[in-house]
Amino acid sequence: GYKVKPKFYVINFDDPRRSHRCNPIHPDFMEDITDAYESAYTIMLNLNKSWVQKQGDFFVESPIILFAAIIWYLKIFKPDQPWADGKMSSQLLHTNRAAGEEKEKGTENKSLKK
Repeated sequence: GYKVKPKFYVINFDDPRRSHRCNPIHPDFMEDITDAYESAYTIMLNLNKSWVQKQGDFFVESPIILFAAIIWYLKIFKPDQPWADGKMSSQLLHTNRAAGEEKEKGTENKSLKK
């Protein structure tokens, strides 16, 4: 048998609330700034699909590098803050989902608009 019994985890992309939690930018998972850059690169290119054709462009690379620097800064100087344990992302997900549901119903909360 196994010394440590294997466990099964599920990530549900359709409804993240039904998933086991996985935070790929948790400080414990990053060994050097390259890990922060790869995370930032993946996140930004998935958020901005048109950037895939513009790789190498200043206005594509600058925000990716800035985001990587922010991730690395938080890892070094704020490793015990809420961003690291996934609570902040869960709160943002819940807030964004609620805002989207209100907008669909036509009852958009004025405090969410800027």
